[in-house]
Amino acid sequence: MPAKASRAAFVRRSSTSARGRAIVTLDADLSKSTMTVNFAKKYPGRAFNLGIAESNMLGVGAGLALTGRIPFACSFACFVVGRFETIRISVAYTNANVKIVGTHSASRSARTATARWVSRTSPASARSPHRHHQPGDELETKQVIAYAVEHAGHSI
Repeated sequence: MPAKASRAAFVRRSSTSARGRAIVTLDADLSKSTMTVNFAKKYPGRAFNLGIAESNMLGVGAGLALTGRIPFACSFACFVVGRFETIRISVAYTNANVKIVGTHSASRSARTATARWVSRTSPASARSPHRHHQPGDELETKQVIAYAVEHAGHSI
């Protein structure tokens, strides 16, 4: 059976978990690539496209989290890694329940983008108490999303 993209598993699991919960998705103009467009079709009032502005997306996510929503802020991993100041100030300082999803990190070997994604997000781990997850396949992605929904606090 061919492997499915982790981003597809993310959208399926977040859509399933959204029933009866305050889950929202935030996107930085990449909803087709991150596949959150499928969440938006199912829950149109709970999906927000904030344009090409990842820092703003994280700030909006923090605000939504502080009002009781569970925001999943989605973008390509390479665009999220440079937003540590926003993560630290808007998300970590306020202990906002924001779930930061970086897709397209290319998990293959130690020399690929995955290793770089982990090493570049390590400074965020040192500066803020968050949970750092990096699922390797569809099953792990579903488990991480289920965990993130059930546990308060921001996750990357």
